[in-house]
Amino acid sequence: MKQKIVIPILIAGLATFALGWFLNGARLHNSEHNINNETENFATKISGRFIMKDANCAGFNFISPTLVIWTNEMGCWSDTLKIRWLDNAIFYTQDIVQHNENCPPRVWIYQVVSFDGEKLVLKDIWTGWNDFKDEKLEFRKHPDEKLEISSDIEIDSIIENVLDLVSRQEIVKDKIKLIDSLSQSQRGISLLPIFEDKEKNICLVNVCEDNGVSLVTYFNFLVDVNEMKIINPTGKLDE
Repeated sequence: MKQKIVIPILIAGLATFALGWFLNGARLHNSEHNINNETENFATKISGRFIMKDANCAGFNFISPTLVIWTNEMGCWSDTLKIRWLDNAIFYTQDIVQHNENCPPRVWIYQVVSFDGEKLVLKDIWTGWNDFKDEKLEFRKHPDEKLEISSDIEIDSIIENVLDLVSRQEIVKDKIKLIDSLSQSQRGISLLPIFEDKEKNICLVNVCEDNGVSLVTYFNFLVDVNEMKIINPTGKLDE
């Protein structure tokens, strides 16, 4: 009789243990899955220019919620990229200019490790070939303020429209194809916007290439932002 009572008790105990183990595992899984959603929302707090540790000019300039400028240390040349936040702490950057019609845009993925308003630490998540490890990058806030023009015009929309206008010029498209062919898709053209006259909203766009030795500028387009029109169609400043 005692044996018949003990068996149901053992079965109930095992069932309770299994249920508790399952629920605890599900709780841990959900906690890991939502970890980035519960972190501080860095997407709304990180803006302006950040210089990489021990560098002179390499770093990011978060100029708007959808655009960022990356500057390389060699030659201090810059490239304007799209930025998209995947959650509160992870974002990716993407080419704006189409360097090769047969290839998708290049993409870089980063995770914010920490940010205190001055020091920014990112994890550069490796997305290329081979099994390279992710890299931790440290940046310091630069005193330069982020790019601003007339307050009634959104900077990100302006820059995207300006870069799109310049990239659609035939001489620019021909140059992109030429560089891509000569370098066997190893190098590309960069478009760097600089607001020359904030009162008149005149934007200078440098069309340049980093050839591995120096930064070569091919065209300097002046764009009237008010009319979204190129002032010098040939890309020469001495017209």
